[in-house]
Amino acid sequence: MLQSVTWAPSPVELTTTRAPFIDAMTPKLNNHTDGDVLIQRGYVLAMLSFAVFLFSIYTSLLSPVLTYFEIPPSSIHSIAAADAHYKYFPFLVVPAGLLFVIANWVGWQYYQNS
Repeated sequence: MLQSVTWAPSPVELTTTRAPFIDAMTPKLNNHTDGDVLIQRGYVLAMLSFAVFLFSIYTSLLSPVLTYFEIPPSSIHSIAAADAHYKYFPFLVVPAGLLFVIANWVGWQYYQNS
């Protein structure tokens, strides 16, 4: 006579073994999140904005004054001091650029939703 033997996993096997598809579905632990990337981009944007601000202060306010003291490189200072219009360009390019970007973004939103 043949006996039919059925295999049943023990309670220990049920708790220690896992199906391979469950591993693919579990979230991976990661020290680098999307929030960290956004914070780093914010720091880079703030540093670039500060650099543009310092450059614009130099070209519009400091360079004309430094011409009289002949601080090297005095040729660059004299060119910036003699310029009547373009030394204000770094100050004005940031707000004009922001207005351009915002207007295009709003226009794109209207285009997408129409």
